[in-house]
Amino acid sequence: MAERKLKKDGKPRKNTRTGNLDGSIRYIKEKKLWEGRIQIGEDKDGNPIRPSVYDKDRNVVVEKLAELRKQAIIGNEIQSEDMTLEELGEQFLNRIEVGVKETTYVKYCGLIRGRIINELGNLPINEITDFHIQKFVSGMAKKFAPATVRETYFLLKRIFEWAVKKKKLRENPCKDITIPKYELPEISALTEEQLNDVLNTGTPLMRVAMYLGATTGLRRGEVLGLKWADINFEQMYLTVKRTYSRAGKKNVISTPKTAASNGTVVLDETQLAVLENWREQCPTKSSYVFPTRNGTPIAPRNFQRSFQNIVKKKGLKGTRWHDLRHTHASILNEKGVSSKVIQERLRHKDPRMTNRYTHVRPEFQRLEVKKMTDGVSFSPAPPPKHPRKKKK
Repeated sequence: MAERKLKKDGKPRKNTRTGNLDGSIRYIKEKKLWEGRIQIGEDKDGNPIRPSVYDKDRNVVVEKLAELRKQAIIGNEIQSEDMTLEELGEQFLNRIEVGVKETTYVKYCGLIRGRIINELGNLPINEITDFHIQKFVSGMAKKFAPATVRETYFLLKRIFEWAVKKKKLRENPCKDITIPKYELPEISALTEEQLNDVLNTGTPLMRVAMYLGATTGLRRGEVLGLKWADINFEQMYLTVKRTYSRAGKKNVISTPKTAASNGTVVLDETQLAVLENWREQCPTKSSYVFPTRNGTPIAPRNFQRSFQNIVKKKGLKGTRWHDLRHTHASILNEKGVSSKVIQERLRHKDPRMTNRYTHVRPEFQRLEVKKMTDGVSFSPAPPPKHPRKKKK
């Protein structure tokens, strides 16, 4: 515990604060007493338990805090022995709610309440072993894609890590668990011919929205959340400030996917001309670039339905909006644009992610390989003068 500091006149300072299990001590002038406080744990609702001790002698308060600390260390190991995983999961959700995006919180609620609690929720957390975890993961692997299984498992592991940190559990049972290997999703990018065919189909709003997505790499939610104020026609760029997406049973405006996603995308004269023309022709005057008749952003589900109808009509069933982002990266790559420029346009923090987005079609690979084979001199070896006789 930190030593109590005194003022120059020899009187104690107002208080001294240290870590939770170190506690804090202050002098109450009105009562002429020393007060010591220490957090020894949390109740079942996750609220901190902070008892206070008093004495005229500061050393006595230090001794009392030391005893409380000792009891807390012992008591914290058993204070949650009757807590079930369902109760722990709800405490975890309550604790993180204000610290994550609404879309992330809704997703976590679905994974915890819809999958984890359904299978393991009634078990006391101090009785859960790696056997229970492995059985849970193996069962999920038979029903869901590897990415879904991994996401659920790592969330469960994070819950137990939090429980250990908060002294609700002695150790994390998520150890030596075999989980499905991560499989890179298949990259699907349209050719220029396919892209042109898609961009000339659908309503005027959908055409402009798809054109913007394909030529900037914006995600669907970023396109739907785009406002005219985000586009700088003079400096020729747009800024991604928000995303409009589905969270559970409602649509929400939130911040972009990552900090790196919250950035600018350079535009050229052609793109600006398309946007300027759309602003004049758009039947609804709204702050949003792609509004409904009421001036609100288009619901993600409705927008997705319209997009799917277009690609299906063009024989491209299964093409996702995100594939326009892959198409943007791949076409730029095929045209010799540097990977650094592509990375900045996609707003990727890690260049390795950009490499996953680019796809070079076989015909372009052949053209590049031909540059090498045209410069390589090769002559077949002459046949031997005395060929070997075939054995009878």
